[in-house]
Amino acid sequence: MVKLLKLISALALSVVLLACSDNVRPVASDPSLGGVIAVGAPIANAQVTLLCGNGGSPKSTTADSNGGYSFTDLSGCSAPYVVKAVGDVGGTQ
Repeated sequence: MVKLLKLISALALSVVLLACSDNVRPVASDPSLGGVIAVGAPIANAQVTLLCGNGGSPKSTTADSNGGYSFTDLSGCSAPYVVKAVGDVGGTQ
């Protein structure tokens, strides 16, 4: 009986450890970051800069006419990220 309880305890612990493993989470093969630059209204054609948490080289892009932006190449850059944007809303920068 004691051996059976030890076996059950060992199996239960294995299941718990497997559930906590980082290997079970899916990882995006091509990570990207994007969104919409807006302050009440979209900021069309804003200059958008991505700063990397690991001190990697900043990346930049230009938002589209709806304020949409996307960074598809995050190589050499890791979180946390800071996104900065400069542009005009209704003629005011």
